[in-house]
Amino acid sequence: MNKIPDQVFESPPLQVCERLLEMVDGQYDMSADQRKQLYQLLDTQDRQVALAALKACKEWTPRNVAVDGQWALLHMCMDRFKQDAEVVAFCVALFHATTFRLSVSEDHCAVLVAVLNMHALEAVNAALSLVEHLYLPERNIKYLRAGILQALVACANDTRGNLDLSAREKAATLISHLSVGGAEVEDLFIETGSVAMCHEQLANPASDVMLEECLVVIRNLTVGPDRIKAKVCSGDTISTIVKLLEHPSDAIKEHAAGALRNFGTNGANSNKRKGQMVAQGATQVLVRMLKQDISVAAKVQAAYALWNISNSIVGAEVLIQNDLVSDILAVYDKEEFDDRQPDSLKSRLVGVLCCLSANVSDVDAPRLLDTDIHTRLHQLMMTKNPVCQPVNAACGLANLIGGMENHPMLNADDTMFTMMVDCLKATRDNLPFHGAFFSEWGLIRNLANMSVSDVNKGVLKRIKALETVCSNYIPKINQSQYVDLYTAKLISNMSFSYDLKKDFSFDIAEVVSRMEATPFDDVKAHVLVAKFQQKLREEGLDVSDLSASHILYLTTDETFGKSICDIHNGEPGTCKCLVVTDNSIMTSAAKDVKGAKVVFVEISSKIKHCPAARSLAEFADKLRKPLCGIQVQEDYEADGWLDVVLTDRPTYDATDDGSFMSSVKDIQQQMESPTPSHRPAVEDDSATQGLNVQVGDASTAAVSTATITSLVTSTVQQFVTHVQELQGSLDAKFSNLESKIDNISSRLSRLEGTVDTSIKVLFQPEDQ
Repeated sequence: MNKIPDQVFESPPLQVCERLLEMVDGQYDMSADQRKQLYQLLDTQDRQVALAALKACKEWTPRNVAVDGQWALLHMCMDRFKQDAEVVAFCVALFHATTFRLSVSEDHCAVLVAVLNMHALEAVNAALSLVEHLYLPERNIKYLRAGILQALVACANDTRGNLDLSAREKAATLISHLSVGGAEVEDLFIETGSVAMCHEQLANPASDVMLEECLVVIRNLTVGPDRIKAKVCSGDTISTIVKLLEHPSDAIKEHAAGALRNFGTNGANSNKRKGQMVAQGATQVLVRMLKQDISVAAKVQAAYALWNISNSIVGAEVLIQNDLVSDILAVYDKEEFDDRQPDSLKSRLVGVLCCLSANVSDVDAPRLLDTDIHTRLHQLMMTKNPVCQPVNAACGLANLIGGMENHPMLNADDTMFTMMVDCLKATRDNLPFHGAFFSEWGLIRNLANMSVSDVNKGVLKRIKALETVCSNYIPKINQSQYVDLYTAKLISNMSFSYDLKKDFSFDIAEVVSRMEATPFDDVKAHVLVAKFQQKLREEGLDVSDLSASHILYLTTDETFGKSICDIHNGEPGTCKCLVVTDNSIMTSAAKDVKGAKVVFVEISSKIKHCPAARSLAEFADKLRKPLCGIQVQEDYEADGWLDVVLTDRPTYDATDDGSFMSSVKDIQQQMESPTPSHRPAVEDDSATQGLNVQVGDASTAAVSTATITSLVTSTVQQFVTHVQELQGSLDAKFSNLESKIDNISSRLSRLEGTVDTSIKVLFQPEDQ
């Protein structure tokens, strides 16, 4: 290959450029010094020379080869002809042609910003190509801070009206690419007006491309912390995105669902945003997307969004009450797991099933169970395959059926229980369990929920669940209270069946003492229940000061309690309502129980799961206080300890306001009769008729102190008589048995004599 003669560069600049362009045929080679001389021709005031030099430089500069000082010369040329779009475009194109991961200074960024801000179509297109090539691989925050992002936003908005749609779309595409980054990038996007541009395009898109790229920006930014989500999710953002779920484009459907998915992730305001999504009908549209013939990617994002929405009480409620669960299960049953693709549609739907079960209310639980969702969860749990999310399935089951009495899935084996305990051990060691990490407090919460049922307590004790939870326990008084709360709840539930000091491998009562320092009322309430139960176990029942003075209602509903007291508008103290929650203070509540003439206990799943309510109701039962039930939750039948306490007790139906309120007034009239200072003796059998009240039957709700007292006394006397009769019968039977034994002994003695004689005859020597 021939070297370009040095004489070529001795001609006038314009002729040099023209001659060099003629020699671009592959037969000549330009040295580095000659290339440097060529670039020096850019230092001119002559537009014609500048254009010719730029063209020659572009042809004679090998791609990805940097020339000493080239950026400075190009910058100078661009600055001199900054009003000339053609010259600027050539300069930028030359930047692009000679740049490959070049270390770019802020001065170079300033050049590109200046070009983008010209809003000249040819120059902007060239600059956009350079930005795409130069900045995307690095996405360095210093380039964004140098003004590139703000200039791109101006181009996307086309504030001067000089750009065509393709240039605006390219600017929006670059903005979406640059939106991937850390906290600094997220803040910068807020500051530069990028988010405002996206909001405008969501409402009034210039094209589907612009709309899609702006949705991508929203998705990328909302991966960030809650404060960023709060700024991005402003005004009508959610309602606008929900509408885009029904856009004809699968890509836009996918990104809209992905944005909603991110809005529903963790954060202080996530539940509020989920509520907004539900209010805008997002759940119904997302479920429809699962059934549509659209891209798998769009369906996966829809399932992800449903997963997050269902991880809330309001989300689970709307899915169950609108009969959408059966639609979700129909799609779930048709899909298959893919071990090579952990983010498959079926695996995302597993998350929906688990969260539905974990957040279902007691009222909606029967309806959810009717869909047979628990069978699917049990199958997932038993696979122990990470793709099937067995621990998530176990967590869902723990909430859905964990508190039920004698459920077949709980009685079959202890997989659910042991999985929770083993997972808790791994979590505390910062290790994955079945391929994932889990929260400590969530696992302890599941164990606490399962400990409500007395049947489950035996399994929990056998696998040492309480010891695992309390091992090396340190109260987290300066951290989130959830670990403390559910640890205390587990202890208080177990205290109903076991001695905290003696029945475990170490002293659980000592752990309870450490928990007394907690500043959280919810935790303290469970601690008091555990202490109360342990004291009752150690010291026995204190039957002193049982003078009855009032009617007592145990309820979980403060409004209901107030309405009861309003009806009893007699003398102060004739009626007391204990709103029994996890905050109930046991000391004062126990005194109220001891001073009650009769105790009414709310019948609801909520009170059944409250340790404080159980402690007080069982305390009243042990004190032989007359107990009555108040049915406040429809379609709920008392089970577990609540069923035991209220078996064969009169029950009033508070779901029928008229009947119940009439009964309350009858009760007050009977209770306002003078209370005798001592328990009268039973004079006839009529006192044993007692509280013969049928559910919802107000006419038979007459209750008197004398009748109640007589009933108790009569019952005790009958019991004593029965014991005496039983003792007499046993004595007679023992006497008869002793006689028979003597007879057998006599017969055995005679038999032994006969046997001895026979043996002697048998072994006597015969005569010789």
